[in-house]
Amino acid sequence: MLSRVFFFALILQVIPLKAQRVIPDTLNHRRLTIALSSVASFQAASTIGLSQVWYKNFEREPFHFFNDGAEWKQMDKIGHTYSAYLLSEMHEPLYRWTGLNRKNYRLLAGASSWTYLLTVELLDAQSSAWGFSWWDIAANTAGVGFYWLKDSPLGSRFDLKFSFTRSGYAPFRPSHLGSTLAEEILKDYNGQSYWLNYSLLQKTDLPWYLKMWQVSLGHSADAMLHAREKSYEASGLTFQAKRQWILSADIDWNAIPVRNKHLGKALRLLRFIKLPFPALIYSKGEINGRGLYF
Repeated sequence: MLSRVFFFALILQVIPLKAQRVIPDTLNHRRLTIALSSVASFQAASTIGLSQVWYKNFEREPFHFFNDGAEWKQMDKIGHTYSAYLLSEMHEPLYRWTGLNRKNYRLLAGASSWTYLLTVELLDAQSSAWGFSWWDIAANTAGVGFYWLKDSPLGSRFDLKFSFTRSGYAPFRPSHLGSTLAEEILKDYNGQSYWLNYSLLQKTDLPWYLKMWQVSLGHSADAMLHAREKSYEASGLTFQAKRQWILSADIDWNAIPVRNKHLGKALRLLRFIKLPFPALIYSKGEINGRGLYF
């Protein structure tokens, strides 16, 4: 899923351009029209692009369903949740620029993200390689729900983050796991990790350099070369797929006071990425430590 929303998320960061610096106190109807039409145009263009590029090598079929809840040890579904959350966050500056109050611009940001991902799902539904997945819809909804939940006192303590390191498995199945570094980042679930972060000290009166620390619970997979098969043979080797749970630490960039606007924008993007820290990894009844896990 990341591979199909990544560039769209980046585009959302530049739509408002310099005008985003001045945010009106009340709703500016002209800006709202610009925002809605811009999002609609880019979503339409992105959907057309996906249909011509991503799906071009697969035969089109009538609308059909596809139960993929058991595939890839649910890494794809967690990816859907993260993507929905990321897109919602990326939409937010554009709708905030219109002068809408916080409740409404966050409502629109989440709704726009969910709608875009629904169009992607409808493309899947007409492809021979996939189908319409209710698991995807549930995961997308969870991601938007998490975004909305962050406005609550409890939800504000949580973050969703992503990290990647090359797994070494892609060369054994490059068609599915990627043949370049860029493809591996987006397609190799063995190298991806998704993180749920919690800020223990966010609501305290401690200094920011203590409040910035987070506890991270991560989910990943190892030696997983096939969507459903637990055991897979390639190049004379046998790979046994396994799920991994990771306990680590991270930093809440929002807790760090920043005055420089350019640095602030950079940190806005960094807050979606998990930093390398020591970690404990639990898998198949065993616990192992790693000096740095990314």
